[in-house]
Amino acid sequence: MVIINYKKSFPLYEETVTWYEKQKNYMDTIADEHYYRSNEYLLENADRYNYYYRAYKEDGSLDEAETSKVFVGEYASTDKNTLAGAIAEAAIMSSFENNSDVIRLAATAPLFNKVLTDGIYRWTPDCIWFDDETVWYTPNYYVQQLYAKYLGTKVVGTSFSTYRNGEKVDLIPHGGIEVAAGKSSVVVKRVKVTSNTDGSVMLEQDFTQPLHEAWKVIPGSAGYTIDPSKGLVLKAQNSGLNGLYILNDAWTNYKVEVALEKASGEDGFYVGAGLTDISPENKDVIEYAIGYNGDATGIKVYKQGIEAYTLGDYSSSTAAGNLRASCYEERITEKYTIPLLKMISISM
Repeated sequence: MVIINYKKSFPLYEETVTWYEKQKNYMDTIADEHYYRSNEYLLENADRYNYYYRAYKEDGSLDEAETSKVFVGEYASTDKNTLAGAIAEAAIMSSFENNSDVIRLAATAPLFNKVLTDGIYRWTPDCIWFDDETVWYTPNYYVQQLYAKYLGTKVVGTSFSTYRNGEKVDLIPHGGIEVAAGKSSVVVKRVKVTSNTDGSVMLEQDFTQPLHEAWKVIPGSAGYTIDPSKGLVLKAQNSGLNGLYILNDAWTNYKVEVALEKASGEDGFYVGAGLTDISPENKDVIEYAIGYNGDATGIKVYKQGIEAYTLGDYSSSTAAGNLRASCYEERITEKYTIPLLKMISISM
């Protein structure tokens, strides 16, 4: 889990989500998710809904009122109605069925595409193409037909184990951390990593002191300086992230606390957990973005170099999670504390 202390000016503020606290039964809200993505994206994210929050009663039954609920209002492969695109859509649709406790509704879109007399059409992909005389059914249409005709009635149990250094190990979330700035200049005061298991401190860095040897510079970073009185100063850069990271495969089930100050710029800052690869082509991390694109806050998930999804994604939000971008919720300027951990509960 991640705790962020956000400081624009004295005193210290905690940057947290607030929209849900204003709505008593916010977990009853059905999130409307829209995504048109590449085949690679859909295949890589067939497990997406495995990780949405479920609540259970004492007798083991699902607590409907407190469980995540999603309506996938639009989804499709951007591969222009190819067989490969249809297979990628089938993969994500299998996830819908396997996670039917979360996915309450789903609708492919768009459905129809008319080809005009001069051969021009409006967009792709579409399930059904037609002109004034003919109708064409795409591979994507037949996937929809297949899933509509044959409804799954049983979930087959699966298990997975792996080996590390010749030893059989459980496949559990693990990895290091990152602290970075985007299009803003940020001063990081301190970082603390604490075990959720026994409360032991796994890392504590005061950035006015010498850096721990485990810190490395994120590839492509604009660079940093150490101010003896302020801490780690990260410069703003137009693309990518500028910051530091630590790789540690032994870290799991921990929380990260970060105290920092945004000095200037239009973007916010980023704290990553569960980092197993930092290279752009293989980046693997859960990244908490504060002030993303100025006012939005959300969790971004990277898997094998692909920016996969934002948890709690809403169609109208650029970086969902608290809907600040879509609801135009401004940051308040007085001290406030709201249970951030309820929204991010990332166990590493």
